[in-house]
Amino acid sequence: MKKTILSAALLVPAITFTSCLNSDGDNTQKTTINYGNNMCFNVVTDMNDPEHPFITTAPNYIIDINFTEGTGVMSMSNIKFTPNGSNLTYRLPAMPLTISNTDYSYNLKGSLLTPEGQEDQIMFNNVSFSIIERSISISGQLGYAPIYKLDFTASNLSNNYKISAFPHSYYFPADDIISTPLNPESDDEPYTYNNAVVRIVLTPDKTDSQKLTASLTLFDVKFNSSMSTVTLSAENLPVKVDSNGFSITTEEDKKIELKDAAGVMKDCSISNIKTRTFVPQGNTTMSFDIDLEALNPQHPIKPCHVNASLTYTYPKKDNN
Repeated sequence: MKKTILSAALLVPAITFTSCLNSDGDNTQKTTINYGNNMCFNVVTDMNDPEHPFITTAPNYIIDINFTEGTGVMSMSNIKFTPNGSNLTYRLPAMPLTISNTDYSYNLKGSLLTPEGQEDQIMFNNVSFSIIERSISISGQLGYAPIYKLDFTASNLSNNYKISAFPHSYYFPADDIISTPLNPESDDEPYTYNNAVVRIVLTPDKTDSQKLTASLTLFDVKFNSSMSTVTLSAENLPVKVDSNGFSITTEEDKKIELKDAAGVMKDCSISNIKTRTFVPQGNTTMSFDIDLEALNPQHPIKPCHVNASLTYTYPKKDNN
């Protein structure tokens, strides 16, 4: 199998990693999903000022799922509608639960929902939550890496807000990483590698909640047919967030150091990084230039331009 492993057989065992699947006295099957705190942050857009979304940190969402009734109830806390506003708590009415036959995701959708005890004060609409139970294999180790998607709108008497919960960590099975030498010779052709994993991690600034930095890690990747796979990462990359996702764009031609498990990779660098990720869909484009000539001086790896299109979805094919 390739890097992503997901099946109906995985679904129930995986959910027990994050919750307790149980039967009470009346044979009601339930589970609780926790999503928040260090797992995500909110991007809030005041629809009266849609060009200036802002970040609020450490929201918390608890979703109580009742499989027997086919419903889910969402409670949320640490919710802010303005950057310096108070932390608010809401509990929404039950929403219908569906389980996809395609990706085995749990899905809740609701419209025109009035939170408990908030009659005539605020209305939640277009609430959409899903979790895809997923494990990813990196360097032979299988890890639990679920995909969360959550967004909704909230309206009071004077304002309408769009809120999306952005994950801090993103894992992508990389089907097609295409490397092209920067200074190709006559016999050089693009090289495609399809057995890597890409991770992007967004980290809030400790003093400015509206500022984020990113790390970009490529696990078990190679850029030509003769090199061995490597795992490398770049850190402290600039991030720009908008209501539809985020982008990483580094200064043109500025060389950024690379690290592996041992530390800084001497005389190796990455530059011209450009990524764009749409949230909650996860569709991502990625490109950069990389120089690994110093990694193996006896058999130098030519500097190359790399690009890839990444998604949360399953591999298009298997590698045995």
